[in-house]
Amino acid sequence: MKFTGTVWDSVGRCGFSAGEVVDLSLVITADGIPVLAYKDDMNSLKATVMKFAESGDTPLPIVNIPSEFAILNIYPNPFNPSTTISYELSIGNLVSINIYDIQGRLLETLYEGHMNAGQYNMLWDANGISSGVYLLRMQAGNDIRTQKLLLLK
Repeated sequence: MKFTGTVWDSVGRCGFSAGEVVDLSLVITADGIPVLAYKDDMNSLKATVMKFAESGDTPLPIVNIPSEFAILNIYPNPFNPSTTISYELSIGNLVSINIYDIQGRLLETLYEGHMNAGQYNMLWDANGISSGVYLLRMQAGNDIRTQKLLLLK
């Protein structure tokens, strides 16, 4: 998660069902989103978005913000004829999701545009495409992730 130069302001402590108690801090993300954040046992940052209704009285559901840009899972892989691509974005960004053949030729653009921070699933339907190895290339801002896909017919 990318943060602005905003100083962490301690806002209290929170207890979890397992008995763990953590210090909560108010943080502003690079996108200007206020979040409640804490560090887990591995000292990894965890955060949730704070959202409130227009009246300011009723909280809306809390949304988890991923801590990094990542391809989480491609299932099934190998696949025939479609596979689900799960990924997450830690901040809103311009995103491109492309499929390339093993020789580096662009085969298909699955998405190109702005996406907000969050977790996503996307289906790739490879009907009409030959069996073989393909590369999924995802770019969010300057960050790039690549994953191999195996289409078997």
